[in-house]
Amino acid sequence: MKLIIFFIGFSIVSCRDSAQQDYEILLPPVPQVWRELLGEPEWYIEWINPEGSLESTTVRSIRVGSEWTTPIFAYPYWSAHGIEPKIFKPAGGLFPFDYTDKSIRLSWRGGVDAVFYQEILRYAGSEKNKTKVPRISPYFNWIKFREILNEETIKKTVGNDLWNVDWSAVARRTVESGFDKRSIVARETHNLHIPIEYTGTWISTSAFAEPIYQEGEYLIVNIPASPTIFVSENAILRCSLAAWILMPIP
Repeated sequence: MKLIIFFIGFSIVSCRDSAQQDYEILLPPVPQVWRELLGEPEWYIEWINPEGSLESTTVRSIRVGSEWTTPIFAYPYWSAHGIEPKIFKPAGGLFPFDYTDKSIRLSWRGGVDAVFYQEILRYAGSEKNKTKVPRISPYFNWIKFREILNEETIKKTVGNDLWNVDWSAVARRTVESGFDKRSIVARETHNLHIPIEYTGTWISTSAFAEPIYQEGEYLIVNIPASPTIFVSENAILRCSLAAWILMPIP
């Protein structure tokens, strides 16, 4: 049976007259292996305002209104190593769902929610959307959505890394025909042997993914068709099924 859930607080309307308040942003710890390779990160924070535009800051406080759902993104970056914002997948959250004790607590799982929210807005407003009346409501049940992502059937389908899902594709299906949890599937991946002689650890840009330890002349990775990034203590590897490029970092 097809499962359709409703959207809470999805409408983006002009609400500049609504009350706004400053909230402290509480960030999640980065995985230990990231700290071991790169040190503690800096953070670049973005959120979607009621007009549907992105605002950003590098301080840990944002101003949002109480009358709409606000997706928030927190991108870790390491400027000393040449790793800029948006190379790594974001942590994130949704206000007011992640509001706690006068703060907004972000998490790595919440980054998925925020990106899915953003992708739905992007597709609903794009020329690719041929649906005259998109099947989305201003009342999306984010609590139910998060429960679905915790279901064992989803974990078996997707694995431990929710970034294995093409959330842009799920958003397109949601806009065109309503949300169906059966659209949450892992992307097809392929093994790639990259001739880089190295002994040490590589990390992907997802906080959920396990590190890869390489010892020898080939790095073996499992990647989707879309470009993928891996980072070691001294290099950034950008690779696809067709090509790869290795860039030293300080």
